[in-house]
Amino acid sequence: MNRIRGCLKGLKQHVVPVRFHCLLGTRLGDDWLLSSHTSCTKTGSARATLSVYTPAISFSTKNVHDFVKQQTGQEQRPQLLQQIASDTRGLNVERTLRTNWSGVGPPRFWKKVEVAALISSEIGRPAEHVYCLKVDGKTLCLSPQQPLLAPTLPLALALLYEWDRQSERLRPALMPLTRLLAKSLSVDDSCRALYVREILEHFGADSLCFLEHAHASLLARQERLWRPLRENASQVLGVPIKVTAELVTAGIQSDFALQRMQEYLDQLDLWSLVALHSIACLSKSAIIGLNIQQGRISTEEAVLAGRCVEDWQADLYGVVEGEHDVDRAFLRANLGAASVLCRLARAYPETFANASSRVCREHV
Repeated sequence: MNRIRGCLKGLKQHVVPVRFHCLLGTRLGDDWLLSSHTSCTKTGSARATLSVYTPAISFSTKNVHDFVKQQTGQEQRPQLLQQIASDTRGLNVERTLRTNWSGVGPPRFWKKVEVAALISSEIGRPAEHVYCLKVDGKTLCLSPQQPLLAPTLPLALALLYEWDRQSERLRPALMPLTRLLAKSLSVDDSCRALYVREILEHFGADSLCFLEHAHASLLARQERLWRPLRENASQVLGVPIKVTAELVTAGIQSDFALQRMQEYLDQLDLWSLVALHSIACLSKSAIIGLNIQQGRISTEEAVLAGRCVEDWQADLYGVVEGEHDVDRAFLRANLGAASVLCRLARAYPETFANASSRVCREHV
């Protein structure tokens, strides 16, 4: 029980950083300053500049967009990716996040975590940006040839914040953004097709489309929380969303609605698709994922919609401590992390689109 309470305490503490979906319009919290440490190397004909971002408590009211000058339009040079991946002291994410039976990882073994911005420029080409995380000077990698890269500085800073606030023991459950980013960088064509198919399955039998008429109070709650989300999805897709009160074993949406959803998914970048897939699997609702991806609802509204029936039951019969509260905190943390990816992808569409194309080519 003490272990469960400790896990719950950690999850509740993690609710604050996963609300990085607000960073686009508000202050960053513990913001980050560009340090004076800058080193230059040469890679072929390109000039690579490594800029390191470190925590700065006195910078708490500075907005992240004051120093984010994102330039897009050019794909990252392969030499620069090789330069980062060639760090023989790289830190493997999969091994680092490995846990024991209780879900607790290894002790925190680093003292300093920072974002490294690799910027290249050459005659006739605009500057290119890519960001990676360094833990005590070691590049965080998915594999020896694949560093954990973020297309934008705000995403890299959110990732840094997630690693920097780990306490004595590493808790992978409190690092949903790291898992989503690693998953996004590992997607190939077959994985993308699988994610699209699973999202369509959730959409065909979406939990927000099954109403309970046997209990008036539950039905009223479902209509209040779910109807606006269904209407938003119908508006985005341009098709009506069917609902039912019957017990069915197959999807209820029309073939045309499924086709429209597939067309919507096909135009998403990798990060947005992975985030929407994560939301759909966690909440059993692709409609909730679509609303988050479109910026129509907040993380808290998504949690209320995803746990509508559970919350109604808890109001009647009470909350099981160490069960319902842990589930809610876990859902909120993961939906918040997915919301970060979706909102940043909407803020920097060209950057994420170019990065998606680059990742797909690397898996060919």
